Amino acid sequence: CRARRHNEVSWNARYMYNDDQGEVAGAGVHVAGDAGATQLQVTAGVGAELYWIDADESNEDASALGLGGWVRAVPPEYNRLSFELRGHYAPKVLSFQDADGYYGVEARAGYDILRQAHAYVGYRRMRVSFEDVSGETLDSGFHVGLKMAF
Repeated sequence: CRARRHNEVSWNARYMYNDDQGEVAGAGVHVAGDAGATQLQVTAGVGAELYWIDADESNEDASALGLGGWVRAVPPEYNRLSFELRGHYAPKVLSFQDADGYYGVEARAGYDILRQAHAYVGYRRMRVSFEDVSGETLDSGFHVGLKMAF
């Protein structure tokens, strides 16, 4: 008989500004829990994030409901260190205003400064497709960040 694992709902909000490409604001909700790994502490979440996009290059506005999730691994001998992968995709049917689609992917390595403060460095790629334009990369490159839990 397998024990039932505890799951929880996780909420997040994000904001990204790029001088050349514009800005993206988002909020999401995921069902998160233990992913069942035996050698690492692995948690995962699946859900959705709603994005508002102001693209400077094409002068278009968009919003999208991206479906996807994340997985986070913590080595047992270094419990303050973590590695995380995130991804969300919005097809045309979940893209609004001028958008035809959206995707965002991210890889991070981080360190827990405190229980509720996590600093990280990562690589992110965010791209939106528009009706009149083939697509625009909103962000592609390395970044640093701080994640706080309340």
